[in-house]
Formats: sequence, structure tokens, C-alpha cells
Amino acid sequence: MNNTLGEVDSPGHFIPYRPSTVQPLDAVKNQVKVRIGIITNLPGDQTAERGHRMIREAELSQDPKTGKFLTIGDYVDGIVGDDLTVGLDHV
Repeated sequence: MNNTLGEVDSPGHFIPYRPSTVQPLDAVKNQVKVRIGIITNLPGDQTAERGHRMIREAELSQDPKTGKFLTIGDYVDGIVGDDLTVGLDHV
């Protein structure tokens, strides 16, 4: 994840690259129509649950009409890292 879809600027905080992260995620999900999963290694001071939440909740944009944030979690079906698998039917 780090230096691919964005950067961790402080422990537990991931900043995605914009718009370069949105474009491939949107294309894979909506044009190619395949499920997206993320496989990542987390630093030793990061619990798997916190790391997965950090990635899922990373904000990509905000709808100007509704105020709803578009997040990486809106595109991915699951995240696999260290000892916790979130939201995948299979790995």
C-alpha cells in the first residue's frame, strides 16, 4: 500500500494519492468488474485491525451534494495482512 496507493504520514493515518488511486480502483471494479482485495504488511506497532481500518477509511473524495466521503473501502472487498483477514470470502 505505502508508495503504491498512498503514504502513511503518521502511525495509523494513510493518505491516498488522488486522483491516481481513484482511477485504477474505479476501472477495475466498474469496467473490468473483478473483486478487489489488498494484501499488505503492517509495521510491528500497528495491529491488523487498526491497519485494515486505516486503509478502508482512507478518504479519496467527497460528494459535494451529499457530503458523503468516497473511501478505499468503497472499492475493495477485503484486506489481508498479518493475522487478520477482513471481508474476503476466500484468500
